[in-house]
Amino acid sequence: MPEILILDYQFTAELWRLAYGVHYCGKRSLTFGYCCGVICICVGSFGLGGLFPSKLLAGLFLATGLFGVLQKQILIATAVRRACRQHFFAGNITVLVSPLELAVRNDRRACRHSWNHFVGYRRRDAGFFLYYTPNAFFFIPTSVLTAGYAKRLEQILEAAEVAKL
Repeated sequence: MPEILILDYQFTAELWRLAYGVHYCGKRSLTFGYCCGVICICVGSFGLGGLFPSKLLAGLFLATGLFGVLQKQILIATAVRRACRQHFFAGNITVLVSPLELAVRNDRRACRHSWNHFVGYRRRDAGFFLYYTPNAFFFIPTSVLTAGYAKRLEQILEAAEVAKL
């Protein structure tokens, strides 16, 4: 197995949408908000049917419910829009993973992060999520990793004592 992994891929809006969809998938607060949104939509629908004397109150319940149901999609769209403004968006990037650091570069910018900058990582079907904070991460998609590279990346992370979340 190689000591340093060299990965070339392109950050696209679809890739970021996939990453943020997986990132927000297990959030309990979003699940709770979704359930509350469904309840608000039901209450608002009954209100429009005559349960409330005020149609404004029923409309507010419906609007609140729609926000609760759609909050995950809103968060993903906002995050993808922010990601599109990054320097590494559009064009090919090269990611070098070594036992000492993670280095990322493209034709406009380069950065390096030692492994102690990361608070943890998650391995999902979509790829590896390397977390700087609980809500900020670097994403390496599975589509650019061979089976051997994925195993080697996990070995490097464990050797660097990056916590598995």
